[in-house]
Amino acid sequence: DTGDIYKVTDAQHPFVQTWTDLTPEAFDAAFNGSISAINFGANEDEIMVTFHNYGTVNIYFTEDGGTTWQNKEGDLPDMPVKDILMNPLLNDEVIIATPLGVWKTSNFKDANPHWEQSQNGMKNVRVTSFDLRTSDNTVLASTYGRGFFTGQFTGPTGAVGDFTKTNVVSIYPTVSNGTFSIKSSKNLANSLIEIYDINGKKVHTAKMDINNTKNTISIQASKGVYFVNISNANLKESHKIIIE
Repeated sequence: DTGDIYKVTDAQHPFVQTWTDLTPEAFDAAFNGSISAINFGANEDEIMVTFHNYGTVNIYFTEDGGTTWQNKEGDLPDMPVKDILMNPLLNDEVIIATPLGVWKTSNFKDANPHWEQSQNGMKNVRVTSFDLRTSDNTVLASTYGRGFFTGQFTGPTGAVGDFTKTNVVSIYPTVSNGTFSIKSSKNLANSLIEIYDINGKKVHTAKMDINNTKNTISIQASKGVYFVNISNANLKESHKIIIE
């Protein structure tokens, strides 16, 4: 209620827990009001904090685990924020729960994000919380007075396009250090392999013949989620991998 935020390590061991105060002390990043939500972004170093008050900054973000904080309210009108959620397929897209429905930004990582309503069919109703079903990135929004609404996060158009997962191609492991293997149940001669990051930037491209023999690909890329698009004259298929 006082705007303080703490991180606890070894939470499962009550006698060896370590509590760290992450509340900023700098005047230009001081927390004021009551914290309504704390959620991770793309990883545990990215933390989003919201407040549900008037007359104060209601959205803060850190990329370094709480050492420094950034004001992300941008041009959002002065109103409380109850919850916040980052698109796991496109980390620059974030949605928030407000008394005037769901609002979103497509440039969250910028210094001054632009916010706009994103609530087709919901109207100006108080949104109280979000929940995410990670299997298909469906968002559940609860409201005060109009029940539940659902929507779905999608990936960057340039990375996913009209590609689908047909299970002809298999990629393993899906979580790796950047080295993974590709096999196919069909002979896919002269296939184009394109790998995109979550912002739609192409990080790797290659051509190869894919069959039931293992083909190994290694890329040098930062940690995160990537899309592997495989295409030739007869097939378009996309897979998601994670580099850790």
